[in-house]
Amino acid sequence: MPAPRKLSGLRDVFHSFGHSVVESLLYPPLLPRDIFGYGAGSEISEEPALYRRPMSDQEWRQVLLMLRERVSVLDKEKLGALVHHSEERLRWLDAAMARYCEATCPSCEDPCCHGRQVFYNRTDLLWLLALGREWPPGQTRQLSREPCRYLLRDGCGLSRALRPYVCVWFLCDAQMGLLREEPAIFQRHFVRILEEMRMLRLRLESLYRHHSRAEDDLAAPHGP
Repeated sequence: MPAPRKLSGLRDVFHSFGHSVVESLLYPPLLPRDIFGYGAGSEISEEPALYRRPMSDQEWRQVLLMLRERVSVLDKEKLGALVHHSEERLRWLDAAMARYCEATCPSCEDPCCHGRQVFYNRTDLLWLLALGREWPPGQTRQLSREPCRYLLRDGCGLSRALRPYVCVWFLCDAQMGLLREEPAIFQRHFVRILEEMRMLRLRLESLYRHHSRAEDDLAAPHGP
């Protein structure tokens, strides 16, 4: 009896098992349309740019401590649902993006990780606090002229869940080319998961704003 053929990629998997079976195995379920009990839409349409700038490590800690105090009074059930659904989608994105990065980053002449305008914004910081893990030691850089502190020789030193979200979803031209070569159902789910992640992050912002009297963080420490 011949040895079973090794499945070398997603196309082989789809052809061998059928789209419906593979879809149920590979993709997170659709995000519930009303996971918080007050409609699927978010009160806001864009994430704030607040804190998206160079920041000293001292200011970083002060900001996170201030936000942690405010996050601690948010609805635990809603916050837990946000984290659960977001982690589901991040795990799926991590597998796909790791594959794309492995194929493109080693030969890239202009890595996106060298960009000097990549920072954590407030939604990223709220996510770090909601996640409940030890947060990274600082903003991506303390001075605008510095490279990203987390960029190592082998790539990013942070797990995907702890990176600024732009570093999670951004696709360069070469990676977009790889995505276009995927089965159509994979492409649809990729786009769907990015849309759901955006909605979850806006929900996190809305939850924070709803319970925070200082919506613009006027009490937060400010840089020079």
